[in-house]
Amino acid sequence: MSVAVFLATAVLAITVIVLTLLGLANVAHRHNQTISFKVLAGGGLALALICAVLLLHSDVVEAIPELVHTSVFAVAYLSAAFFLLTILDTLIIGN
Repeated sequence: MSVAVFLATAVLAITVIVLTLLGLANVAHRHNQTISFKVLAGGGLALALICAVLLLHSDVVEAIPELVHTSVFAVAYLSAAFFLLTILDTLIIGN
């Protein structure tokens, strides 16, 4: 993956997560509620780890040990799942 593709994909990931958080803020504002910190933290963590995975797939970083590579992937998937579940929790339960 070239640097241009990496940057385009990272910008796309940032855009999707920011638009999701803005949509949740809009829904919370309509219901006179606030967004919990876990949603914001989940979005930030998911964004950071998705960018780390993209960085590992690009040619920007040299080869790293396989254990580190697998660990970053596992944590990135878990953080993305946490972010999606907190979004569902916020939309369905509302707390």
